[in-house]
Amino acid sequence: MLPTRDLSEYPEISNVERTGLGETVFTNRDALHAAISEDDGKTWRGFREVILNPIRNAADFRELGNDSVQEHDKSVHQTQALELHGGKVLLALGQNVASRRIVVFDPKWLYETKRTEDFRTGLGNVSTHLYVKSLSGGWRGWAGHCAWNRVPGALLVRDPDTDRGTKREVLQLCRIRDPRLVCDRQGVVWNYPAARKGRVAVSCRIDGEGFLLTLADHWMNPSDEVGPRRSPLAVEVTPKDVSAGSWHEVVAAWDADAGTATVSCDGREFARRTFSVAAPAGVSYLHLQSLAEGEDAKGAYFRQFSKE
Repeated sequence: MLPTRDLSEYPEISNVERTGLGETVFTNRDALHAAISEDDGKTWRGFREVILNPIRNAADFRELGNDSVQEHDKSVHQTQALELHGGKVLLALGQNVASRRIVVFDPKWLYETKRTEDFRTGLGNVSTHLYVKSLSGGWRGWAGHCAWNRVPGALLVRDPDTDRGTKREVLQLCRIRDPRLVCDRQGVVWNYPAARKGRVAVSCRIDGEGFLLTLADHWMNPSDEVGPRRSPLAVEVTPKDVSAGSWHEVVAAWDADAGTATVSCDGREFARRTFSVAAPAGVSYLHLQSLAEGEDAKGAYFRQFSKE
């Protein structure tokens, strides 16, 4: 969930919802994870996204797929698992026709230690959505259950260094002020195999005010302004650290056992931190978010994420 807002903004919510006994609003459950244990649950590996909600960016999220008989919950939870011949796992997940799916994966996938994302197949492997100020609470007539509508946030755009030989698109993270949104601070969330010790490299270019780099052990909303500051590591990356207008490699390296992390640019360390909170299973998420307090149409560009 996002931080709680002033309940006077939501005259439609019920008295029960106002007490906290029922949720004022779900931002829904958009990521489904899997992990594997070899010691009866004492330790786990993986913590990987099996699926991200296929309709997580839908502008009509609350209403999509609703009718008089369909379940209105649009998440990818409520799983049922079946082990297939040969050891693969089949998952039936989700409730509403718009988001329910059947997925098959190999448990060997949970033992992988590396992952790379260069956006050449789109934004299917990241979360970037922002929330629209929609009806809140439970069912409201034909509207969906406990969910807000959404819009895409960070987008794929033309690489600013594009020429005849380098035609490509990159992910742009910026801030465009929009009073229709719950929060218009753009973010991007990327999952990688959990590790107690490791490093994540980010190919980036700052043309605006920079971004907040967070390492976390769970998915959080791209626009959540509180969660990153309460994660194991959150470091501001600004033009003071990464010279503006050119591409650089920013690397975050961590040791969860020691509770320490460093952040460097092109091999030059510019931040050393102690974990704000413990990460007993290691970290498995990169969360990037615009630092701009006002409009920042340029922001930052990203070509690739890589977990080593």
